[in-house]
Amino acid sequence: MADTEPRRKTRGGGRAGAAARRGRETIEQMPWNPPIMIDPPVEPLRPEGVEAIHDGAMRILEEIGIQFLNNEALGILREAGCRVDGDMVFMDRDFVMEMVAKAPSEFTITPRNLDRKI
Repeated sequence: MADTEPRRKTRGGGRAGAAARRGRETIEQMPWNPPIMIDPPVEPLRPEGVEAIHDGAMRILEEIGIQFLNNEALGILREAGCRVDGDMVFMDRDFVMEMVAKAPSEFTITPRNLDRKI
């Protein structure tokens, strides 16, 4: 090859290019800690406002309904006493409040890394 021929540019992309640009320095990750809320909860609404939103949600569940696209869910809700019309489910407020009362007050979220459960 003669010195007069132009040199071909090499590619700088891909993993090797990124590693070369990054260098050997790494950012140390801080130790994992679950989030802790240090501020007291803020009540954005007065009790009347919360009650109005609750009443509106209950009216939607009773009068407008919710569309369920899962046939198994439709069957379960029908057996539980909800009115099912096609894929629309209508729930009365007593049913909703009964189901909400069954929810635990606390629960644990367990990720794949068991050391990081919350």
